[in-house]
Amino acid sequence: IIKRVDASGYTPIVVDVNGWSPGIQWAHANSDRAMAWQADVYNKNSVTTAIPRILNHTFGVQNIIDGVLCCAVDVPDSQAVIAEKYNWPTIGVKQAELSKNKFKQYEWLRNHNIPVPPTQLADFNTPYSSEYNVVKPLSGRGARGVSRYNELTYKGALWHATVEGYPNKGIILQKWMDGLQLSAESVIFKGGMVFTAVALRNYDHLDSLYPHTVENGSDTPFYLSAELMSNLNKLILRAALCMGWDNTTVKCDIVLDKDVFYVIEMTPRLSGGYFCSHIIPLCYGFDMVNAAIQLAVGKRRYWKELYPPQRYVCQRFLFPKQEWIGKQIKHLPSPISDERVGIFTYYREEGDKITEVKKHSDRLAQCVVSAQSAKSARDLCNKIISDTEAGIVVE
Repeated sequence: IIKRVDASGYTPIVVDVNGWSPGIQWAHANSDRAMAWQADVYNKNSVTTAIPRILNHTFGVQNIIDGVLCCAVDVPDSQAVIAEKYNWPTIGVKQAELSKNKFKQYEWLRNHNIPVPPTQLADFNTPYSSEYNVVKPLSGRGARGVSRYNELTYKGALWHATVEGYPNKGIILQKWMDGLQLSAESVIFKGGMVFTAVALRNYDHLDSLYPHTVENGSDTPFYLSAELMSNLNKLILRAALCMGWDNTTVKCDIVLDKDVFYVIEMTPRLSGGYFCSHIIPLCYGFDMVNAAIQLAVGKRRYWKELYPPQRYVCQRFLFPKQEWIGKQIKHLPSPISDERVGIFTYYREEGDKITEVKKHSDRLAQCVVSAQSAKSARDLCNKIISDTEAGIVVE
């Protein structure tokens, strides 16, 4: 995303508390056209303190920035605080808060007649109820602290969600919705729906990873009937606008159960996991990242009406074998070269210790493949993951 900002003719100023993050490292390596500053973007006070220093140190003036954009971080609240302070394009601070607090969002959507799963605010002393079977931190991303539970494992799940959700501390209980798990990402502009991409999320590791809920990629597009697609677009638009989200991209987790869509959660930012940057362009030919950049700088642009799927895209992840847990990676094979591979990424390096998969970042690698048929995309993606697994050496 940062590279795309650069390619669009803007100067990226990368802000991250981690001085070794890929974004910071890229900015240092390209100091002739990018800048890097360290600040905790998950802490609004840290960001609001850092930005004036960045502006004064770099430009000597208070407002020469065109816009602010979340890149691989779930901080629309920090984004809104900065943008509102400097009069950059934003959905607004109050509106962004509804994306940060999952319970506030649940209550807001429920009160505006948006279908949502039963949800309860909880703490470590909340008694067990069979009505709920999933616990989540009040805020967070990447499946951190999200666990399914039963009466016997309930207290352990509460503790895990509380620890992973720190420093926000709050947790919620939710009912697991049966049905098709979908990822949707939309562009909303001037009160209307411009575009929506829909993928079927793959949870084929749910049983082996119990109680954790870590997905194994997705298949895009997920075809819906014209009526259901219209209903989904109307639902996402109604939900977004009722929270005051306009002129933004919106990422949604949706469950389709018996022709009814349920909103699990939404956030006004770009998605992660290569969905916005690779999968959507490969499948639909729609440049989601460019759309987010244009909206972030307040440029008015007009898109065509339809972006039908052009290719099938499959994404799968490499999960460590159980016998690998606790061992050290001695060798990672070179990625397989194939023009149908959109991107292949390792999340670990040689020498790293392999840990149990409890959240998305614990997986070892991922692969995105596009093809003319869904079966061809899945077969090649699965083969690449399998061949890569066979080539990994641990001890």
